[in-house]
Amino acid sequence: MSHKKFSKKTFVLSGAVLAIILCAAFYFGVHSGKGNNGNGIITYAETPFERERHLKEIELKKILCESDKENIVETWVYLGSADDKITGANIFIVCNEEITNKDELMTLASESLNIDSENICIDSMDVKTFTSNEKER
Repeated sequence: MSHKKFSKKTFVLSGAVLAIILCAAFYFGVHSGKGNNGNGIITYAETPFERERHLKEIELKKILCESDKENIVETWVYLGSADDKITGANIFIVCNEEITNKDELMTLASESLNIDSENICIDSMDVKTFTSNEKER
């Protein structure tokens, strides 16, 4: 049985190659939108379109809540997109009483996003059911 003896030069060279690979992986990770924010948490840098989409989600949430202040307790909005264009919306509303003006809300969302109402899904749940579901978790 023969054992190969590695020289000190081989170990140093292997270490240098490994260091270069790790540095390259970190560099490309940061420049592809992911990086460490210093707290050990990986962050994601938004593209301008993603930022605009998130702002539209916030704006639409505000519009919907303002349209029925008495009934709507909370709203969640997710905008789907393709090729940097908003293609649809999923909206979930927690309300005091059953939503009777879904068509009006659908029109508000459609006009705000400039998309066809066929691509908008609005679902709702009353506060009592929502809070009882939360307690079960």
